[in-house]
Amino acid sequence: MRDYRDAKVMAQTIRATLAAKGVKVTISESLELIAKAFGAADWNTLSAAIKAAEPPKERAGEAPPVDKQALGKPTLRSASTAAAARQREYTTLEHPLLALIDDAHAAAVMEACQVDLGALRAALARYEAAWIRLEAVHAENEPAMGAIVGRVRGGFTVDLGGASAFLPGSQVDVRPVRDFGPLMGREQPFAILKMDRPRRNIVVSRRALLEEAAASSGS
Repeated sequence: MRDYRDAKVMAQTIRATLAAKGVKVTISESLELIAKAFGAADWNTLSAAIKAAEPPKERAGEAPPVDKQALGKPTLRSASTAAAARQREYTTLEHPLLALIDDAHAAAVMEACQVDLGALRAALARYEAAWIRLEAVHAENEPAMGAIVGRVRGGFTVDLGGASAFLPGSQVDVRPVRDFGPLMGREQPFAILKMDRPRRNIVVSRRALLEEAAASSGS
């Protein structure tokens, strides 16, 4: 007997042989007979023993087993190394993701889950580049170009070209706005009020630039 399927074939043979002699047995009874023939207590015991003896097999489209031990600390070390290579003071979400993409075990799991690793790597690179650019803009106290792309609780989401920012409702204009339609999707400047890289948080204001422009024109 080579594997689990052979045992079932033998049970079918016994069932057919006995049926030819006028003796009818059920499928479960034939399996129990095979188990007894091999000295096992019952079919479940024999089945478990056969499966334990089989070499592990990878089914089509399935990722290979992941060694959690191998995936843990080394991958986190890779993330920290990636952060250091980019001259970051801290390790943020994109660094572990990049390290996971470079980890053979993790990459296999993600590919089995239909993750486009190339697209993910490109998106992470774009996000990293956007933060570097925006931090430089913020340090110079310059406005950043972006577009309002959606509404969220308390305000709006602004796409700053690879990184998302929060625009509080109070920072949209110098006066209450009833129709936000004309402002949506249009590229315009925003003042960066706050940047918190570990929390992946950027807060911007359109109102601050309008007030600054009004003050300049008044003077």
